[in-house]
Amino acid sequence: MSFYIIQCICFLEFYINIMLMRKFLSFFFVMAFYVVGAYAQVLVQGQPHPSARNISTKQESQLRADASFTFDDIQYWVGNGSNKAALVIEWHDGNRPDAIVWGYRWDGEATGHDMIVAIAKADPKLLLLTQYTGWMGYTIDGIGYGDNLDVRYDLDGAKNEPKNAFKFEPPITNPLLGQTGFPENPAGDVAAAIRQGVQTGVIYHPINAERYGYPSYDYDHWSCSNGIHWQAGWYYGYWSYFVRSSQTSNFSYSGLGATSRVLTDGCWDAWSWNGNMNTSEGTQPGDVFVAATIPSGGGGDEPEIPVIHVTSISLNKSSLRLQAGANATLVASISPVNADNKQVTWSSSDTGIATVEDGVVTGAKPGVVKITAQSVDGGYTAVCEVTITEVVIPEIDFNGPDAVLTFPKVEEATSYEVRVYRNEDSGHKRIATYVIDAEGNIITELRAVSLQGSSGEILVPLKNLDIDGVYTIEIQVLNGLDIIDTYTVETISNPVSNEYLSVSGSRVIYQNGTLSLEHLDGYHFYLMTMEGKILRTFIARVPHELYPISLPSGNYLLTGEKDGDRKVFKFRIN
Repeated sequence: MSFYIIQCICFLEFYINIMLMRKFLSFFFVMAFYVVGAYAQVLVQGQPHPSARNISTKQESQLRADASFTFDDIQYWVGNGSNKAALVIEWHDGNRPDAIVWGYRWDGEATGHDMIVAIAKADPKLLLLTQYTGWMGYTIDGIGYGDNLDVRYDLDGAKNEPKNAFKFEPPITNPLLGQTGFPENPAGDVAAAIRQGVQTGVIYHPINAERYGYPSYDYDHWSCSNGIHWQAGWYYGYWSYFVRSSQTSNFSYSGLGATSRVLTDGCWDAWSWNGNMNTSEGTQPGDVFVAATIPSGGGGDEPEIPVIHVTSISLNKSSLRLQAGANATLVASISPVNADNKQVTWSSSDTGIATVEDGVVTGAKPGVVKITAQSVDGGYTAVCEVTITEVVIPEIDFNGPDAVLTFPKVEEATSYEVRVYRNEDSGHKRIATYVIDAEGNIITELRAVSLQGSSGEILVPLKNLDIDGVYTIEIQVLNGLDIIDTYTVETISNPVSNEYLSVSGSRVIYQNGTLSLEHLDGYHFYLMTMEGKILRTFIARVPHELYPISLPSGNYLLTGEKDGDRKVFKFRIN
């Protein structure tokens, strides 16, 4: 019997060991799969490419370069400074010379992008296509070399490319790209960028993340003729980035983008065309470097760089709606993004209706006015039509802990959103949100509730307000997803019991139909009934403000706000 017990114990021990080994092997294979998967893609110029393999694991012996070529062999130097760096560009297109070298001098801090852009601007034979792509900065998307380069862009091909990530689609249909804008005139923008690029040596791709929130991966549809070299692309080839710290060290693949690469004295940067993203073979810097030659008549150091002129200007809004006294900011965008003079002047067609200063529009009185932004360079203009409306003061009627909010309908509105905040020592706490459609129906949990008001009013029931609470109510007027107006009102549910009626340092006195406000200049005041209904609003402009009113006998509240400070006064009209 004991023998069988021993056998069972031994078998159990063996089974446990087997199970532990299986778990270990499973863990090992999972980890191995993860490691392999993690390196299946690499960062190419700072961003993951869908087909790139891990170039950085290549043996140093494969990352060969012409070790016989030194700084002393470089003929074309750009810039001034105590630091030196070399730029190598290798097209791998079978044309000679293939790997050409330029020199760059600088002081302070410079990036790989600074170097290649400066050289492209200085050397009339070198042409660069670059683009701001968002978090990864600028990428190098095309490089050409030769005289009288003729650059073309196949817009239709870019639109129809099935593999291309660049699509002319609004954000809602392609959210993965994170679009925030829509190219309105891509053909014109690209044509302007090419014209500037031919003059300056640098084409800044206009369909970029800075302007639209997403980059355009359409580099395969850029072409060039009349030159010795041109390579550009994303899906059918890509510019790979190799760096080394000195003449004698080996090149290594850089996963950084050109704007992230910080140059060091004596370093080398190599841009090498990779025609097959599935491998790095044949794409690393080659065996024979050739010095770029200084153009006839040029000195090589800081040659004259052509001015990059403005070609167009646009605004973030073509129309705007404001209440009198409110303000909003218009943002002007200059094209191209690298224009030398981006100064803009602002003007209003009627300053009595609205004024503008540095893009900030302030409403003065109801009416329609045109706000114009004009580029100093070229005199290009963009216009926004601004509608100034009467000041809207929502009304609140209390009935115990509940209240009814009333405000006027807006013809252009498709919906409204009412947010109720309770004012606390720690700030504003949102306690309720109401969504109202254009007809005044309150949408809550797929049920529509409509209060019977006049045809021009929206009525919103506010439930369960604290007896002693102080509330801020924000009403957003929406047209689609755009906020076209905002109303804000503050109320006290039971102002009679409020403890802040006595205010030291400032005074409010009512006498003979006039409110006298002392040392309250700059405060925004709400005149209310004791039930919290707002009667009117105004701003005290001077230290001793006299404000005439005509109201029935009774008790009233005056609430003032300035820079987060709040004062509440109580007065009586006999």
